[in-house]
Amino acid sequence: MFPHYKKAILSRADKSNKGSIDEPIRPLIETINKLPNYCTNSSCSGRTVIFVEPKSGKKNDTTFLFMSHDKITFKQIKDSLQDLPNNTIWFRFEPMILHVACDAIESANNLLTIARQQFKHSGILSLKRFIIEIRGSGFVEAPIAVGGKVIVSDEFLNVLCDNANKKLIETHKRMNKFKLTLDN
Repeated sequence: MFPHYKKAILSRADKSNKGSIDEPIRPLIETINKLPNYCTNSSCSGRTVIFVEPKSGKKNDTTFLFMSHDKITFKQIKDSLQDLPNNTIWFRFEPMILHVACDAIESANNLLTIARQQFKHSGILSLKRFIIEIRGSGFVEAPIAVGGKVIVSDEFLNVLCDNANKKLIETHKRMNKFKLTLDN
């Protein structure tokens, strides 16, 4: 049963907004997908976003003013803050996240044991299909504009950018260490 599920998952079209796998996480995904007991379902190598808080409160209604899976610059962030809506605008760094289907609970536990060496906030999402979530914990989040006006200083925006870049580097280091552990 699992081999058929894995084949179907790995042959389907990419459903992400980006439409492709982030290059920094590709080696880890390839390593996991070579293992017979596992199959990756979704991933993100870490990203920095500037987004408009939806008035509806629904995630699907979120508008992104900026998104990058690479290191960012102050200028990129500043440029994204032109012509702001009246909603609250947020700066957020999100670390790596990876969803992996496992063939059995034992396989899920084994992969989690290895993953938690680098990603302590990982766990089982579903026992129906044995889906685990492996994710970093280094988030940065702050409101930066309200009512169409930036409410933080350029100095604070610089601090946010620097912190996001440091956390992106750290999440990639941890991702690579996790991959090396799986390779051995």
